[in-house]
Amino acid sequence: MKTFTEVIKVEVPVNALAQKLLATMQDFEHGTTVVESIISCMLKGNNLLYLYNSLHGFTNEINFSVGQEITCSDTSYQYEEILPLTLEVISNVVEPVLKPSKSIRSYKPIGNCVIVKIDLYIPNKIQVKFDTFDIDGQPTTDTEWVNHLHCDSISFDMDY
Repeated sequence: MKTFTEVIKVEVPVNALAQKLLATMQDFEHGTTVVESIISCMLKGNNLLYLYNSLHGFTNEINFSVGQEITCSDTSYQYEEILPLTLEVISNVVEPVLKPSKSIRSYKPIGNCVIVKIDLYIPNKIQVKFDTFDIDGQPTTDTEWVNHLHCDSISFDMDY
């Protein structure tokens, strides 16, 4: 069959979702309280789309798996590597000078990383682990939830 790439938007009253969810709990004594709690929490987080999709059998499949190495263009607030040895020109002589370390943070693309968790029911569906630097400029690893649409598989091209 032909693949359709167009998207439609559907407006659904929140009460219709609540009623459909309640119908799945008809034998549960506290169903009404549970449904009201779920809907209220999802309204605050603007996450009702995930409930709608679940109740109607839609899934949010992605083409990634835990442990997979990927590259990600999402940004993370990261420290820079600190190079304490600098060169200064003093009286026409270049001398190495140790300067006090100053940590610099900025938003940088995450780049190469490894998927550690996947949650299909949140906006940023992939948690990745990546190499970065700590406040002292030392290598460390960090984790961040990222948008899977900003990630690509790392392909290993082999020329023969």
